[in-house]
Amino acid sequence: MNPGQNLGLLGLGEGVGLFGAGLLIGFFYFGGLWLTLKRLLGKGSGGVGLSISFLVRAGLALALFWWLGAGDWRRLGVLVAGFTGARFFSVRYLPPNKSESWR
Repeated sequence: MNPGQNLGLLGLGEGVGLFGAGLLIGFFYFGGLWLTLKRLLGKGSGGVGLSISFLVRAGLALALFWWLGAGDWRRLGVLVAGFTGARFFSVRYLPPNKSESWR
């Protein structure tokens, strides 16, 4: 193997940056979901608002994954790990709406 040959690994700075970007994308996605549900939970018909919110959140998240992933599965994997970390954080620390039940 040549000394300058790329081993196919991400650099530490690049990996940390992508993980942070994945966290931010996840906080936007799951924070937006939380805000949408909080706003729509008390209303009788929130299907349209929930659908629009989903399309905006999912569209932006997928576009950012596509752009930042740059066609590299390793970059995409680090982004998804950050996104998943944001999901775990959101489930753990965002307070549930206890005033009304959606069931």
